[in-house]
Amino acid sequence: MDDLEQPPADIEETGPTILMFSDIEGCQADPKNPQSIALCSPLFYNKIAEMLRVNKKLEVAFLGDYFDQGMHVHSSITGMEMLLDDKDFVGRVHVILGNRDVNKLRFMYELVNSVDVLPSEPTGSRWKAWAKYYDELNGKTGVDLVKHILITSMGANKKEGEKMTGLYSFMPFDKIASADDATALIYLKSALRIPLDDGETAPEDRLDLIRFFGKCKLAHVFNDKVLMAHGGGFDPDAFFDQPYVDSFNPEDGFVLDGNYSFKLEEFRKKLSGKDQKGGAYTDREKAERYGNDQTKRNKYGRKPVQYSVDIYNTLLKEVIDELSKGNFTWKFVLLQALGLKPDEPEDARYKSLIQSCSQDGCKGQNIPLDNDKNGKKLEKILKASGITHVSYGHKPVCFPIPLIYSRPTISGVTFISNDTSNAKRTIIEIGENTVVGTSVTFKTNDIVTQVRVITLDGTTSPAEEKYKAIFGPYSNKKKPPVYVETPGKETTLEYDDGVPGGKLHKLLFNNLYTYPPDLRAFDLLKYEEAIPVEAQMDGSSALGGKRRSRHRKQQKSKRGSKYGGSKKTRRSKHKHTKHGRKARR
Repeated sequence: MDDLEQPPADIEETGPTILMFSDIEGCQADPKNPQSIALCSPLFYNKIAEMLRVNKKLEVAFLGDYFDQGMHVHSSITGMEMLLDDKDFVGRVHVILGNRDVNKLRFMYELVNSVDVLPSEPTGSRWKAWAKYYDELNGKTGVDLVKHILITSMGANKKEGEKMTGLYSFMPFDKIASADDATALIYLKSALRIPLDDGETAPEDRLDLIRFFGKCKLAHVFNDKVLMAHGGGFDPDAFFDQPYVDSFNPEDGFVLDGNYSFKLEEFRKKLSGKDQKGGAYTDREKAERYGNDQTKRNKYGRKPVQYSVDIYNTLLKEVIDELSKGNFTWKFVLLQALGLKPDEPEDARYKSLIQSCSQDGCKGQNIPLDNDKNGKKLEKILKASGITHVSYGHKPVCFPIPLIYSRPTISGVTFISNDTSNAKRTIIEIGENTVVGTSVTFKTNDIVTQVRVITLDGTTSPAEEKYKAIFGPYSNKKKPPVYVETPGKETTLEYDDGVPGGKLHKLLFNNLYTYPPDLRAFDLLKYEEAIPVEAQMDGSSALGGKRRSRHRKQQKSKRGSKYGGSKKTRRSKHKHTKHGRKARR
């Protein structure tokens, strides 16, 4: 199964290739299911360096979220910075920041000016996630304030033993065991250039996140065709232009006058598409008047996606330049707001490439966006920009390997969901020295999109045979599986062999967290072989193949009722066909 095999480092690809990894998150520990820390090890970054030296057509991208879940942040940051600083790799290493990364910059303001971070609106009008943060903020300083910020507004409440990962992850891992909270706070402040208190000394092995972030991006387009961003940008309004960014600029320009929290909430609501009656805007019309309208984008003579990516990256550069001089402006607040998210339940509705994702991850089906229910606005933007692939992280897919798929509403685009974090890198499944990523290679007459398995010690991943057995149906590089949502039913991936007499395969897309811990993810990801594609007579599947419901009995579920594969469930899987939709009407 060649799409899951790593070619030797001394064999050059046949065309430009981007290799992608996402959501490293400090390589979190899980005592019940030991996790691989290979993504955070120097061996991994040395391996990538070796591959880049051998293959001059190869580039590598990291797609955001390097903090909060584990204690190995220091080693992964230094590894990425080593690649960024190598003169032989200039322009070939791309480190993209996610919501967990840009929001670490909040410490620079909130640790020093916590008195300014107070409720500035009635409780009922605040973002839900801020309620506990604001209500319990008064009087907290130092370590207590950092922990409060991490737990209540950064989603970083994990602990290893008695130590909070979000606090200690700024330290080298080998020093964490003997350190206390006060020492960890010195590392955190030193990494962000926050002034130290009397008697505190900056350690020599501290991170310099301002310098590091200055080398990073918020999004990138590879080979004019592969869009890479932490959140995927599934909301078409996330591809905004400079006039829209400028519309956030208040008259005074600065935020050091007791209005930080008010501005942050105001910006977040605007990015959420929420009305703010009597405030800076009343509805979406003003945003469109400022140029946030796809029909006006062409006057700049730029492809909308590439132009918007430049806008994001320019904003990041301007913010980092300001912070390096100790300045906090509205641009700093906007960057923080881009890394926040909308109120539930419409999780995907947010105008940001940092925090915006319309793929169900582990939580069930999506809620259609009210501004693009059928996905055609997004399809138009991607096609106008020549985008063939959208690669992102942000939401765990509940698979032990990244998910490559297509969407029936957006033709001609392959989506790559790269986040395999949150206890999905277990040693029992991928091996202790194995890293799993994805790649896109542009050959002369072909585009190859594949899962990439990289072993750091030359051994074979113990999961390789399971990869082949379970994901065997998905080896057709021409047609990635289709992500099919059926209202009220289980989401499935559907795939045919692409050959005469082939089979239609289906894989249930389940929330694996609902299963007992002794059942491994690989054991749950069974697929079903339907009847031959050529024999399907009635209705059309999302793949364009034919099927007829009276052949249901030929589909053999390997899950059984224990895994939710009841007869009723199996019958319901045909309701997403055109024939089924007509019948329901």
